[in-house]
Amino acid sequence: MPTNTFFNLTKEKKERVINAALDEFADKGYTNASITNIVNKAEIAKGSFYQYFEGKDDLYKYILKKAVDKEIKYIEKELESFDGEDFFDYWRRLNIAGIKYTRENKKLAKIAADIANEKNGKIYQSVIEKYKGFGEEIFETLLKDAVKSGEVRKDINIEYTAHLLYKASFFITDYFYENQDLNQLNEFIPLIDNVINIIEHGIKKEGG
Repeated sequence: MPTNTFFNLTKEKKERVINAALDEFADKGYTNASITNIVNKAEIAKGSFYQYFEGKDDLYKYILKKAVDKEIKYIEKELESFDGEDFFDYWRRLNIAGIKYTRENKKLAKIAADIANEKNGKIYQSVIEKYKGFGEEIFETLLKDAVKSGEVRKDINIEYTAHLLYKASFFITDYFYENQDLNQLNEFIPLIDNVINIIEHGIKKEGG
């Protein structure tokens, strides 16, 4: 995480550093991103950068934390009216929140999605370990509750299904990001419903 020196900077200077990092990581990914490019764009000395962050890993994790924290806010807003009774409606709302977040935070969303390209690097494991509870573990908890309530079949493999739903959510966001105009959210919803319908009728309790 950043040092106190970074947090004590003026708002304008902190934003210059953050925006420069967003541009560099979104454009080049973690591996190819350059601290030199970041400090040049932020108009700070490289020595000053190391007074703010331990290195590229530290900066990248800080940006990822901002991405996750912001996405959580979108999810919380989308779920304000959720009554907790329908697993598939919950998943639908999660996906809509993800699309809204991606639409309005393209660089942050791209940086977060690109972590999958770092599977062979040391940064991947540390990031996945930190945020694993934000992904598949949430789905595991929801699925267990849905099985208990009779909404979902008892014979499914919870861990495998949670992984499937987690990856399906990434697919939905990535597909729309790459193939659609993200500003046309209403055009996405029937497509989101179509994906959910396919999954739902594969795991929903018969006669439910």
